[in-house]
Amino acid sequence: MKILLLRIIVYFTKYILLFLILNLLIINHFKAQNDSILYENSVELYGEKKYKKALIEINKAIGINDKKAIYVSFKGQILFKINKDTDEFFTYLTKATEIEPNSPLPLIERAYYYEKINEYQNAILDYNDALKKENVDSTLISVYVNRGGVLLKLQKPDLAYEDLSKAYKIDSNNMGVLNNLAMCLEDLGKRKESNKLFLKMITIDSLFFPAWMNLGFQASLKGDYVHALAYLNKANELDPNQPYTLNNRGFVKLNIDDIEGALIDINKSLELDPNNSYAYRNKALLYLKKNDIKLVCENLHLAKKYGFTIYFGEEVDKLIKQHCIK
Repeated sequence: MKILLLRIIVYFTKYILLFLILNLLIINHFKAQNDSILYENSVELYGEKKYKKALIEINKAIGINDKKAIYVSFKGQILFKINKDTDEFFTYLTKATEIEPNSPLPLIERAYYYEKINEYQNAILDYNDALKKENVDSTLISVYVNRGGVLLKLQKPDLAYEDLSKAYKIDSNNMGVLNNLAMCLEDLGKRKESNKLFLKMITIDSLFFPAWMNLGFQASLKGDYVHALAYLNKANELDPNQPYTLNNRGFVKLNIDDIEGALIDINKSLELDPNNSYAYRNKALLYLKKNDIKLVCENLHLAKKYGFTIYFGEEVDKLIKQHCIK
């Protein structure tokens, strides 16, 4: 009887253990599904620009699983949208790099946001570290294209060309690679080569608005305002809320004496991106045509404040000396 009882206890204990294990697996599976669904909800709300609601959903996901770098990094992105003037968003971008120290992706993400707040040297350091990790072709392209873009902003087109050429060797039909390489060639004074790449982009994808926008910008630099306007109209048709297209078209309209049309475009550009120093420069030139020196100087000082001299040279400084210093 004792032996029988013992066997029954062992028998039921085994099934209790199996039940508990199965239950644990079900709970973990449910949690995994649940946190991924919450993350997807957060991404969807972010896309709809409902950032505070997106934050609530990502916090729930992190509450279930705080070891996923993608969740933590995404919280940083949301916080940037809510208030980029605090450093809180960087806390989460940095935490993501600590959760997955062997992955290049959190570093690439943080570098992108360093670039957004004009901390270009820190961005380059993160891109450099990302290259030391195990990379597939897609992440290599991302690093070379993005680091090349930062180097262009730092007015180092020779170094940018090295990065972008490496990316081009990996994928010569990648639109991001072609676009940034074409812009780099433009900065190097190789306008014909640059133009060929923009035309290649349109051949690959005629709906890729940056190619039309940059062709318009190139034409405007040559004083070919008829073609410039046609290209920029096409770019605007494809993406009517792109601030750089609007700003460039405003500059073209200014040069064909469509002053009011130019002002509408430039103002809309600044509504969409109030930190664009080039738009303030164009607005200053517009008011110079109207001989409104007060507004000329106001916009020149804003252009300087938002880094025109750093990115584009001394034109604004010279205009301030000429028109605003008595």
